[in-house]
Amino acid sequence: LLTGKDPFKNRTLSDIHQGIRPNISKLDKNIQLLLNKCWSNDPMMRPPFSEIVNIIQLKYFLDHFEVDEVEVANYLRLFDKYSKIYDQNYMNKIKENIEKGDIDAMRFYGLIDQKEKLKYLKMAADKGNVEAMFDYANYLSYLQIEESTKYLKMAADLGHVLAMHNYASHAFIGKGIPSNKQDAVKYYKMAADLGNPNAIFNYGTFLYNGDVIDMNKKEASKYIKKAADLGSTEAMNLYGRMLLLGDGIQADYNEGARY
Repeated sequence: LLTGKDPFKNRTLSDIHQGIRPNISKLDKNIQLLLNKCWSNDPMMRPPFSEIVNIIQLKYFLDHFEVDEVEVANYLRLFDKYSKIYDQNYMNKIKENIEKGDIDAMRFYGLIDQKEKLKYLKMAADKGNVEAMFDYANYLSYLQIEESTKYLKMAADLGHVLAMHNYASHAFIGKGIPSNKQDAVKYYKMAADLGNPNAIFNYGTFLYNGDVIDMNKKEASKYIKKAADLGSTEAMNLYGRMLLLGDGIQADYNEGARY
């Protein structure tokens, strides 16, 4: 719907299992983040529909898609009368678990309760739930950018791959913190080495350009090729050009033309 293209054309089930996804690099960055979460290989990383609905109702998304807020509200209200029939007891049970100190219950309640979302996500995050740190940072990214960046770094330092990539982006451009390109490179590499496709390409370009770290085109080619093979058209273009020109690697016209 966003690109007008068949998302997995000419891809096999094996490709999908390996993490190869459609190229969405031309889409808005916030939409990219949401889509990457939704098609994560790890089911636990995929947001529930309640979270997706909450995200796309944020003012940023409504403005981006020029959505009629009244129409959306009326549509979602159709589901309220059904959900309340069986949800109240369940929600009360979750609240009981929260009172007992259940951190997962705090995060879950934060994801499904629109009014107290930030309160409970922060509660879970401050008690060490890494996913809650990332969720809290995502929701704050449109409201309190400094706080959002703080929690992204917390999640990144505890091993959350998408948080590593997003924090690196913040550090590079100075979003919520003073710009720190050396820190950006560090976190891009951390995410790249854990398989994040965007981070793989970004770190490869740092090595290729040599404007933040020492230039190493041979090493750069490994990252850029990997990103290309994961579906990045920017990486395909750059790697193909490197092969055609013998730019830092052995020239190979046929392989360059293919990329």
